Amino acid sequence: MSFSFSLAPSLSALVNLSLPESPVKEPVLSANEIAAANLEQIGAITVDLLLKSAEAEHRDISYQAFGLNQDAKLPYITEIPKRNVARGIDQLLRLEEACREAFGEDVKDGLRWDFSEDKPYKLTVMIPDGTTRVFQCEGTADKADAKHELARLAIEGGVLDCFRDKESPMSTIEKRFSAHRSHPSRMKFFYFNADGNKVNQNFGAILKVQLSATSFRLYFAAPVHKSSLKAKYHCSELAIEQGILQYIESETIEPAPSSDGRHSTSSTPSPVDLETFFSNLPRPFTDKSFDRTVQIAHSQANNQLTDILKSSPNFHSAYYRVTEANLNGCVFRIDDSDSVAGKTYLIEPCFSKLATARSAITIQAMADGLKDFLLKHAKPPAGGTSLQSSSPIGSSSCLFTLTPAVEALATKIWPQIYSMCRAMKTEPEIEFRSVHVDGVQNPAWGCTMTVCIPPEELAVSDSAVDPKRQYTVPSAYERKALARVAICCLAAKEGILEFLSQRGLPTQEKHPITLQIVALLDRTGLMPGSVVPGPSLKSPNQSPPTSYTPTPAIETLANKIWSQILSLCSSAKFEPEMDYSFVQVESTASWGCSMTICIPLEKVHPNLGSTVELKRQYMVSPAYKRKAWARMAVSCIAARDGVLEFLYHRGCPTLQKHPLTLQITALLEEQENLALHSESTGTFLPPAPAVDSSGQHSTGEQGNVFTAAAPTAAASYGGTSGSDKGKGKRKLHEVELEEGEISDGEDSPAVPTSSGRRKGKKRSKKRKGSNVDGEVEDKEVELKRQEEAQQKWKESIVNEEVKRFRLS
Repeated sequence: MSFSFSLAPSLSALVNLSLPESPVKEPVLSANEIAAANLEQIGAITVDLLLKSAEAEHRDISYQAFGLNQDAKLPYITEIPKRNVARGIDQLLRLEEACREAFGEDVKDGLRWDFSEDKPYKLTVMIPDGTTRVFQCEGTADKADAKHELARLAIEGGVLDCFRDKESPMSTIEKRFSAHRSHPSRMKFFYFNADGNKVNQNFGAILKVQLSATSFRLYFAAPVHKSSLKAKYHCSELAIEQGILQYIESETIEPAPSSDGRHSTSSTPSPVDLETFFSNLPRPFTDKSFDRTVQIAHSQANNQLTDILKSSPNFHSAYYRVTEANLNGCVFRIDDSDSVAGKTYLIEPCFSKLATARSAITIQAMADGLKDFLLKHAKPPAGGTSLQSSSPIGSSSCLFTLTPAVEALATKIWPQIYSMCRAMKTEPEIEFRSVHVDGVQNPAWGCTMTVCIPPEELAVSDSAVDPKRQYTVPSAYERKALARVAICCLAAKEGILEFLSQRGLPTQEKHPITLQIVALLDRTGLMPGSVVPGPSLKSPNQSPPTSYTPTPAIETLANKIWSQILSLCSSAKFEPEMDYSFVQVESTASWGCSMTICIPLEKVHPNLGSTVELKRQYMVSPAYKRKAWARMAVSCIAARDGVLEFLYHRGCPTLQKHPLTLQITALLEEQENLALHSESTGTFLPPAPAVDSSGQHSTGEQGNVFTAAAPTAAASYGGTSGSDKGKGKRKLHEVELEEGEISDGEDSPAVPTSSGRRKGKKRSKKRKGSNVDGEVEDKEVELKRQEEAQQKWKESIVNEEVKRFRLS
């Protein structure tokens, strides 16, 4: 009996692969059975399994083996190992494929295996409806055999029927999305843990569905699930309840989102920095106050968010880490414990550090209007009071904030108050008050500060001196921090710094910070304890401050004056104290500063004794576009008022004028655009020294009096205030002390004169036609000689001052 048939080339190779050299009688099997056995032996799947798989549903593959006679029998087949037959490879693959279709690519949570020792092996299968079914078998030495056996038991138990009859919420969303959208990559799940770790922690999930560059929705499941699949399942259920299917169908199909650092789909995405992320955020922002530099936006977002969360105990916020391709992203969730209201924000993994991702998501949330949501649902803390609607702050539009200049200056006041109190073994007490207006969710803050000097620390024993000071600001500030700033400014204006520094002893001397805060509040027309409307409530009559610009001549001379002041202070072993102030109205920024010169006791002129510390203070209010210009202005004012003579003679009165003093006096008389302005312009400058009936200039305060005889123009200046029209240069003349005046002490440096000679040397002959003693020299030659004599000192001191300016 003979057989006549033909085999396909591929099947012939599989059949002939195992033919032995010597024929042996074996059970007769079909060609398909032989091919299947050999495929299993080399680690492949059978043809039947391939045809039954999901991939073959849409393929045009015939079930006939390409002309092979299915009934034909072959005389031989190699031995089929019982182990491979018992494994049931097709059953395990079918079970995994069913889970993949229901839950997505990750099936490790849909099929959970438990191979515990001394216990039966278990398989937990998650059904699309959220329930689970458990199958178990006796433990064996080979866990692979046990896995295949459990898969067989699950299929025989009807698990596949459950997958076919029921549909998971994940597959429902994916099918609806695929039917209406052409970019499935816009829908993505992100998983996170409760504390950022990945081992033995509760899982949460967030689903992002983005239909266009500006239209997307987020659906959040809290990290309370034992597996990422359960978190994904619950997140999908919440998304369906919240209308994701309607959202997918209703939105118009738009072009895919632009590919940037936040939505990169490359295999090796590169991290982005915070500035790049901030520049790519969609604009305009809901809160337009954040459309500034990234540094300002970051600081503003952190401060506002922190203040609101601290003042509203009903909010709970949390940050969660999401990772992908070694990059970090962040999920920010904030919930209202008194209601179901909540907000979720997501930054997809695009940062190299988690801290950067947290900063980015804070900026994004606040710029997107989170502040309005928080203020709407904020509840006052325990102990908060309520005001009637008739209150002057009965609406959110009446909440106030301080100007940037006052807020910046207040940061110097609080450390001074606190350090002085600590030196007396006490502390200032601040009591905050929160106000909740009926019908308005925005909280308002006020506070009261109490400072009390202990009896043993008082400088006077007079019982009439009250050791206690108390200051109060109304509840009209958006934040606690602003209320504290306001109370510090009020206390400083009313003399708290002088009260603490003198320990209750009355004094007329003013602290430099007191002078600055008084000048700022006077410039804006505020009363102690008053408030300034915020940016959106700015008075229409408020205009930018007048700004002044020095001429090139004054700028050159001011730099020389500043170098001379630094040189003289350095020779006395101290430095001038500079405090700068800053004001910004609309887009106009202005600088001001104050300079304090205080000669140490050991350096005071010997003729005055060493019992009084001499001090001079000079100030210009914010009216200059540059910080350097404010320093130039205060230097010119100080030189005009005699600071160079004050330093040269260490506080001793003198008629002798420094050459730079003569120059700046004449120049300011000709050009009044720098310092000589009235109070009505909004600036604050020390007035020119007043001349009393005896012809004396008086400056300073009690205890620090500087008196000098007013020289006459004919005797002292020799007409130097004018200009030499013939040569186009101003001439300087030597002015020496008359007989009977106080001479310099041993420690007092001699005043350089235009002839370069010291007092006591032989005078030069008078020139014909001149009524002034001394030799006349060119101004440029004289200034050059002075610069060369002090060049080494200037290089070191000026560099140190520049560094100090940069730090400030």
